[in-house]
Amino acid sequence: SSSIAVSTINATASTPFGGVNITTNAFIQGSVSASDLNVANQICLAGVCQSSLANGGTLTNVVVFTSNSTWTKPANLVYIVVEVYGAGAGGGTSATCGTYVGAGGGGGGGGYALKVLASSQLGSSETVTVGQGGGPSSPGGNSSFTYNSGVSTITANGGSPGQSASGGTQGSGGAGGSASGGDLNIAGGSGVAGSVAVCGYSTDSGGAGGSAPRGGRGGAGLVSSAGNSGAAPGGGGQGGGSGATLPGGSGAQGEVVVYQYTK
Repeated sequence: SSSIAVSTINATASTPFGGVNITTNAFIQGSVSASDLNVANQICLAGVCQSSLANGGTLTNVVVFTSNSTWTKPANLVYIVVEVYGAGAGGGTSATCGTYVGAGGGGGGGGYALKVLASSQLGSSETVTVGQGGGPSSPGGNSSFTYNSGVSTITANGGSPGQSASGGTQGSGGAGGSASGGDLNIAGGSGVAGSVAVCGYSTDSGGAGGSAPRGGRGGAGLVSSAGNSGAAPGGGGQGGGSGATLPGGSGAQGEVVVYQYTK
């Protein structure tokens, strides 16, 4: 069987994730140092192992991009960890009151991608694209980090918008954005469908927006009101609440984060 004594492992603050991942057939007894865990003199992060990273490096800067820009390679770079968040979509609009009234669906959250890149994979500068949040009933924008001098791209797509209600039929929730090109690619959370109320007797909230993996939460909570906006980065907007024609909340903008390790 596989077992591990938690007290023997110390996850340091020198990585942005501070975790230890041990897969099949692992048995550790006694104290273990970081050097004891190196296999073939490699460093493994987020499922990718590169011997070129084995000389380590210290986290010296974290660069956060909230709009389109250019990343510039610093001196003495060993590797970077890149996180890419797609933007959230807006929620759908609620319907006017008939016998029944439907609320709008929540917008989908943006996708998420993470990748570890050695200095040798990076040009002197690389292009960063940050998707903007979708307005009511509008999709979220796509975010990306291009590397290898423009040859390769890490992409986190924006969420799909929540659908607007029609009469007594509620709007469906929008799908979360996909992601590609990372060592880790996770789709954003889907928005929740709106509810249905009896006109003049009850009111209900629009569907909650989808959340972004490791990112912002989707908008939620308001009843008989315009939807709440999603939280950055990447949260989807809430659908408009029932009882009147009310717009959904806006999705939150995406983001690109670069953790720089130098020597």
